Amino acid sequence: MIRAPILCVALLALAACGRSQKLDPSQQVGPNPVLPEPAEAIVMTDINLAKPVAWKAGESPTVPPGFRIQAMATGLMSPRQVYPLANGDILVVQALKEGKEPVERVKN
Repeated sequence: MIRAPILCVALLALAACGRSQKLDPSQQVGPNPVLPEPAEAIVMTDINLAKPVAWKAGESPTVPPGFRIQAMATGLMSPRQVYPLANGDILVVQALKEGKEPVERVKN
């Protein structure tokens, strides 16, 4: 049957997608770094995001002398960027969406 060879070729192509280049980290710095080839994937598998950690009660990060730090908002799901506006308002960009929006593409 024709289906078996097509299935084998498709599986081999899919298996090749997961291979990553092994590069020497010392060659990836300097004026002419050796960088991996760009690759596009349907599902991100090798992404390492830092886990957000909330301040505990009575704790805050350490800041240099002359600076102060205080919580401006609490209960945010995943704040990533803060944009102060000229009128004193502050916009916060969140990395994760909170609503149940429809998925339009596989990558979403």
